[in-house]
Amino acid sequence: MRATDPHAQGALFFALRFLVLSFLACFVLPTVKSEIQAVFTYWDQNEPELPAGDVFEEKYLNWIKVMLTPEKRCEAEKAFRKQHYQILTAFEVGSLILEGATGGSDLNDTFIQIAGAMAHYSTLTGVLGSARESACLSGVDVEGTAQQQLRQQQHAFLWQHHQHIPIESEEEETLFSGDFPTLSQVLVAEGLRRVKLNLPESSIEIMERALDADPNDADALLNLAILLSAKGRDGEVLQLVESALRQRPWCPRVLSFAASFFRSRGHFRRLEKAAENALAQGPPTGPHLELVQRMMMETAAWENMSGVMHKIYLRMMQGQRVDPAVLLNSCASARSLSKGARLYAPYLNFQTEGMKQPFQPGGGIGGHRKGKIRIGFFSSSIRSSRVGVSVWDFLSHFNRTHAELLLFSYERPHFSPNHIGLDALTPAMRSQFDEIYDVSSLVDVDAVLKIRSVAPDVLIDVDGLLGEPQRSAILAARVSPVQIGWFRYPITMGRAVRSDQQGEGGGGKASGASRYGTPLLDYIIADRGVIPEDLDREYDEKIIRLKSGYFPSGALIAQVAVSPEDRATRRASFGLPEPTEDSIVLAAFGPPNRITPDVVKVWAQVLQRLPNSVLWLSDYNPVASRNILDAFASLDVPASRILKAPVTSGPQHLARYKEVDLFLDTWPFNQCQEAHDAIGMGVPVLTVELSSPVSRCTAALLRRMQLGELVSSDGTRYAALAVRLALDPKVRAQAHDVLTIARQQTGYFSGERLSRDFLRAIDRTVQTASAGLPPSAFEI
Repeated sequence: MRATDPHAQGALFFALRFLVLSFLACFVLPTVKSEIQAVFTYWDQNEPELPAGDVFEEKYLNWIKVMLTPEKRCEAEKAFRKQHYQILTAFEVGSLILEGATGGSDLNDTFIQIAGAMAHYSTLTGVLGSARESACLSGVDVEGTAQQQLRQQQHAFLWQHHQHIPIESEEEETLFSGDFPTLSQVLVAEGLRRVKLNLPESSIEIMERALDADPNDADALLNLAILLSAKGRDGEVLQLVESALRQRPWCPRVLSFAASFFRSRGHFRRLEKAAENALAQGPPTGPHLELVQRMMMETAAWENMSGVMHKIYLRMMQGQRVDPAVLLNSCASARSLSKGARLYAPYLNFQTEGMKQPFQPGGGIGGHRKGKIRIGFFSSSIRSSRVGVSVWDFLSHFNRTHAELLLFSYERPHFSPNHIGLDALTPAMRSQFDEIYDVSSLVDVDAVLKIRSVAPDVLIDVDGLLGEPQRSAILAARVSPVQIGWFRYPITMGRAVRSDQQGEGGGGKASGASRYGTPLLDYIIADRGVIPEDLDREYDEKIIRLKSGYFPSGALIAQVAVSPEDRATRRASFGLPEPTEDSIVLAAFGPPNRITPDVVKVWAQVLQRLPNSVLWLSDYNPVASRNILDAFASLDVPASRILKAPVTSGPQHLARYKEVDLFLDTWPFNQCQEAHDAIGMGVPVLTVELSSPVSRCTAALLRRMQLGELVSSDGTRYAALAVRLALDPKVRAQAHDVLTIARQQTGYFSGERLSRDFLRAIDRTVQTASAGLPPSAFEI
């Protein structure tokens, strides 16, 4: 038989391979295994959340380099596969193989693809700790888990960069075809590893190589778009996003980033079109529907909204995860909102699930507290929003001899558009805090460790489930002895399920905390109007009710100066019609996601019965404004009756209310901030009150102002009341006088009074925790 015979060559190859195997089995692998075991002994004796990268590099990085010769790759693979910890060692192997590859052909080897997937997954297990590692890797079978490993790290990357899409393994589209990742997927894995190592330029280069290998790889398109958006390369990002949408128009990860990018860059027509395509080409149900619903609400594209919401409700009724934010503008009851939040909460601790929790409700504070109460505010909006403006005034009245104020800001994710950070804080803003920390660029695990190291006695979450980006996984890890929610729209945050708190018997039914874990928050601050006591059962938190109101509202009112010009001149400057005896200016300055077709129908009835009236709306985006005008036109209300106000804030915005005769609230999602502004400026507000907290906040304020008669139970009564008030200027003037007196008597718009009651409430929660007692509801 000739030496050139393929069979002879195969026999010779296997003979040589046998000799190499024997040598490695006798001399190399035992040493390798002992060194690896030493590393893991060190790992297991330390905190699970300690990163493992430095340990690996120090212990056996040089050995791995030796094992990269082609003759030894098979033995390296076998050694790794025999132990449950092989994926962590493959982190370095996969990296070095990819680093040394000079061409695509070198990456086609099956083991190299497996190693790439393992390297991808290991960056996750390295930060989550051995508890999650053991759960994920017990009985590992490389061929069966390679795809899953690559998928989970994709989720981790997108989750940590706040694209809001948790794992949906049963429903999400299949990411990979074949038994092993393709070349482009392996390169994406390596690009994400370099992101983890804070090597953005190198990550971009690798993602570009992935697109060279497969120009239609949606993951490569998406991840490169995310990286380039941080560089401000908007033209390239737009092309990448549109390419990714063509490949996967309904993929939640692609759709989420596309919506974020289009929104921040003002591409609202593209936003509307992306929602249409996702709905038309996607499956009839799935997590993408929640994104589609939010995009349709944002652009007032209502044609398919009721059908989509019906499907979302069905998902929730079947016990599937639903983002509670999409339920706010439906007629959801308080019970439905709490159900949605409770189904959603278990997905929030994906990044922090394996971390130890030093603080538990009722577990005491121990030696944690020292001196003054350290109160941390955890927020993405406290710097720039109109809500934030009121908060700054409120903070200025705090008794600083009793408390230290800390700010933990996560205003924008580092790899998302429009990252702002804390540089824009004015000196006056900075002076309100003793310490300021920017955790926006930290992944959840690192943010948890950072906040714990600062050691606040109390952490105040200002944004809740409406925070953008969503960072509630940090709360799930319990970073403070006392955690409190202080939201404009107070709905429960639910409980985060933890892997070490499942029921016995492999998932059997468990009770209470063992089944659901601990609440993300101990308390929520509200008042009796927004959360009456009969709704306590819909909250996993205990309710703190402040008699002076629960949120600051009047910081800017004193700064508003009315122009000395006559009313006709002022109105003309705003583009309003000339005032006459029977002319009426109605207003609703809230964002378009508060407006629904049912609300527009009622407003159209009011306009038709008041022929000399106009409705003044904020022009948040041209697509929404166009769609709203079209909706009014279909109800025989011409565009000339609907006026658009540029979006602004501060005293300039509040000055508009001086030209408004009647403010029209929305329902079921109230314009809470705008209604507070109107009442603060003495403008009567009409609202419809339903059962959920988001449709009760305006009614609660009106009753506090002794104007409960302006609260209706449905749209018909609302419209009739609007017409009666508009036609009777004496009644409107009377309401204005009542508001003026009530503001002075109740002190509701006083930041000083609210800060005093707020601090008393915080002090009581700390005393309760210090005594080792569980949280309990109270009123101050």
